Amino acid sequence: MVILNNKHILFCVEGRTEGARTIYGKGIKNILRVEVEYMRKKKIFHDVKVFNGKHEMMREIDFHVSQHLYPAKYKPDTKLEDCYVFILRDLDCENIKEIEDEINNKLSGYKNYYSIHFAKQEIEAWIVADINCFKSVYRTNAICLVKAIENIPYIVEPEKVDCDPKISERIEQIARKCSNRYRKTIEGPQLLKFADPDVVSKKCPSFLSFRNDLRKQIGFLDPI
Repeated sequence: MVILNNKHILFCVEGRTEGARTIYGKGIKNILRVEVEYMRKKKIFHDVKVFNGKHEMMREIDFHVSQHLYPAKYKPDTKLEDCYVFILRDLDCENIKEIEDEINNKLSGYKNYYSIHFAKQEIEAWIVADINCFKSVYRTNAICLVKAIENIPYIVEPEKVDCDPKISERIEQIARKCSNRYRKTIEGPQLLKFADPDVVSKKCPSFLSFRNDLRKQIGFLDPI
């Protein structure tokens, strides 16, 4: 890639649904497709670092953030203030302040060059926020899937869906009952590709905050 813009963005994501490279793209880039297309047009370098779960993320986050902020591979004239890291993980009904404090302690030397965002309670909340994406991905028994998902308690506010069971487990169970499959690393990225990010933004405040933060960093002037 020819970099015409000095801005360098790194997304550090907790799991493979968000970041694994599949034939359907990477999940986080699929749901942020408007912003990703803007970065491509502006030649803003952007990459995704995928961790194998929250524990690996906590062990290795400081190394990868430092590698991004002080990269030998970039042009010598790249300034530190042009580099930024977005850290995204599922909340899973854990204590948000404890998680933020733990990450901030690990990254104490990089203040102002990263931000922490959460998919509440899982990234699947962003998927079910636009129920129409299931109709685009599932060619058989889609109506069965949609009706069952619409009956999940608090589904109109997906971030409030309880974690027992987790929303991903609920979708897996529903898919089996409808003679289908939901796999986080296969159907997950597909569904994120078809979910309307503007619809998701209206129902999921955490996603709206994430998008607006990203737009601010890349100079996308229109807030949502």
